[in-house]
Amino acid sequence: MDEKVNEDRGVLHVTNGDSMAGTLRAGFTGEVLPWRDVLHEGPVPAGLTPARLRRVRAGFIAGLAGEPVGRVAAEFADRDRRLADHAGELLLWFEADSASSTGTS
Repeated sequence: MDEKVNEDRGVLHVTNGDSMAGTLRAGFTGEVLPWRDVLHEGPVPAGLTPARLRRVRAGFIAGLAGEPVGRVAAEFADRDRRLADHAGELLLWFEADSASSTGTS
C-alpha cells in the first residue's frame, strides 16, 4: 500500500502473530496487537486466574523460544492490559484454521 488507511482510528487490530501485524502496520493507522500465544500447543489448565494462566503460558512459550520467562510474561501482561483498556472497536485478523480458532475461543 502506498498510502495508509486513516479510517481505522480507534480500532485495535488483533493479529495471529507478528507477520500479519507488520503487514497491517504498513497499511493502516490503527493500533496493532499481535497475539503471540499458540493456545493449541502446551498447557492450558482449567480454573486458573488470568494472571496465573499468563505465567503458565509464558513459561511454555519462553521454553520454546529460548526467551526469559519474565520477558514473555511481561509481554503477555501488556497484551492483556491493552485489550482490557481498549474502549474502541476490536478487529480480529485470524484465519479459519484450528490454530487460529483456538486463540479466539
